[in-house]
Order: sequence, then structure tokens, then C-alpha cells
Amino acid sequence: MKERLKEQLKEAAASAEFDDEKVWELIEKLEPLLANGDPECLNFIDSLVLIPGSGNVIRLMDDFYFHDALYFLLELKEQHLAKRLNKFH
Repeated sequence: MKERLKEQLKEAAASAEFDDEKVWELIEKLEPLLANGDPECLNFIDSLVLIPGSGNVIRLMDDFYFHDALYFLLELKEQHLAKRLNKFH
């Protein structure tokens, strides 16, 4: 399953523009990896670069501070949720 996920994320990263749905999917897939301190999360850095505001998450992941990175990922998640909700209003 992880191999398939990696392939999907590589395809998503190949797109110059990440749409909201892809951002949401990436956040949802990355969240449990960070929560569990799984170094597999490092494979997502290339995809995260395409998401505005992800710099703190990337920096902390790169330094192996996965739980701290999770905090900033959850902030990013809130921002994207608010953005999605605003589309409906």
C-alpha cells in the first residue's frame, strides 16, 4: 500500500499546480505518519514543497522533529479546511 501511495504522490507532485483536493489528500496521508514518528513521512517532502505555507513542516521533518511538524501540518490543515469552506459561502 505504501508503494502505491508513493506513486500517487509522485504523480501529484509532477503537476505544477496542486489543487485543493490533492492538498487535502496529502495532508490526510501525512498526518498519521507524523503522529507515529514514521520516517516514511520524509518521502512526502517533494510534494509538500508545492503547498504554500508548508515550510515549517518541511524544515521540522527534515530535522526529524516529526511531532513538531505535525503541529504545523495541523495548522495547514485548518487553513485548507477554511479555504474549502469559503468556496461554499
